[in-house]
Parts: sequence; structure tokens; C-alpha cells
Amino acid sequence: VNPKFTEVTGYNFEEVKGKNPRLLNSGNHSKEHFEKLWDTIHSGNVWNGEFHNKKKNGKLFWESAIISPIKDKDGIVTHFVAVKEDITEKKKMYSALVESKNRAENADKMKSNFLAQISHEIRTPIHSMVSSASLLRYDFEENADKDQLRTFDIIDSAGARIVRTVDLLINLSEIQAGTYEPSLSNVNILNDILTIIVADNKNVARTKNIELYINSETDDTKIVADSYTVNQIFLQLIDNAIKYTEKGKVRINLLKNKEEQL
Repeated sequence: VNPKFTEVTGYNFEEVKGKNPRLLNSGNHSKEHFEKLWDTIHSGNVWNGEFHNKKKNGKLFWESAIISPIKDKDGIVTHFVAVKEDITEKKKMYSALVESKNRAENADKMKSNFLAQISHEIRTPIHSMVSSASLLRYDFEENADKDQLRTFDIIDSAGARIVRTVDLLINLSEIQAGTYEPSLSNVNILNDILTIIVADNKNVARTKNIELYINSETDDTKIVADSYTVNQIFLQLIDNAIKYTEKGKVRINLLKNKEEQL
């Protein structure tokens, strides 16, 4: 018994002299745990493990232990030496880390479930509204005036915008979780992306009396990229440009720099 033993357990040498280490037993280990320990060291091998022990004052603590057998000149085990470390604080820190990890994983799971639910609950009614508006437009188009027809355009654009917002939330979640997988391909950024985005946003721009157009100074508008991601980037840029422009125009320029990069 050294001074550290007394400091950790609260027992002094006289109190434990001649007694078995089970004095520290907290009752939190199975019988098999101790049987394995004794079988190991009685057979002349070193045992490594942990104890959840009890101090003199009844307080529980954790120990990491290495117990080695000491043999005499004939190879017979006569004593045991236990080298121990109080790992109570380490255990607490580990438990806190595990708890934090579990909370983070649960939060991520809840977020994913929430986004999936939101996606379903928003997409379905929006598609129904836009489809119904299209049917109404078909029935009343001949008798509708310019302002009424523009209302149908606004419904279409607003519906598409809400669906795009849901898509962006889901994509952002995938990127944060590290699960988004880019798919690279040859993309014509003018024909495959920008022209389509501009056509989809014409009505929104028109409602604000904003001119929206593309100015391309090159015929070489092909790139290698993740088409979906690049589309989302320009969708946001152009959407914000229209949203925060009160008057005038929104122009997208395509040109080559001195290094012939698009």
C-alpha cells in the first residue's frame, strides 16, 4: 500500500493490512469478471482491465489496473503486484463525449426526418395548387385579361420557387452531413443551365418590370461540372439578383478571360 492508494481509497495501511482486495468491491462486477482475473494471474499471466470500486466513504470510482504475478526461483506464483490508475474523470469525459455524439446523431436524424417530412408536406400541396391553377388557366384563358394571365404566371413561378427552396434545404443538409455525391459530366452552361433558369424566371422579373437576359461573348460554353450543383448556384445568384433589384435589368455575361477560361 503506497500513499496514492490511501489518497484514492481513503484506507490507510493499518486498515487494509492482511485483507483481501475485495474490500474495495462495489458489487458492480459479475462473478465471472473476477474468476477470469484470478484464472489469468494464477496461471502466471498478466491481467489488464478496469474496476468499478468503492472507497472507504462509499463513493464509487474507476480504476485501470495491470496485475502481474511474481514467481519464486521454482516458478511458483507467490505474490501479485497491481499497478493502478484512477480513471474516474476519464470515464466521465468519455461518457460526456458519447452522450454528445448520441445527441448530435439524434439531432441529425431528427433534422433528416424533418426535412423529408417537410419535402413531402410542401411538395404535394404546391404541385396540387400549381396543377389546379393550370387547369383554371386553360378554362379561362380566352376570357382573361393581361393582369389575370399574369396572376397565373406568378402562381407558377411562386410554386416553383417554394419547391426549389425545399430542394436547397435538403441539399444543404446532405452537404453538411457529407453524404452529397457530385456527379461530373460535360455541361453546356449556356444551353443546359442559364437559358433554362432565365426562361423560368422571366415572369418573376416581368412582374417587377426588370429586364432579364443573357449576354454571351463566346460560343465555347462547355465545362466539366456537377450539373445539378452548378444549376443550384446560378439559380440562387439569379434569384437574388431579381429579388434585390428594384428597377433596371439583370444581365448574365459569359466571356473568356486572357487564359481562355470561361
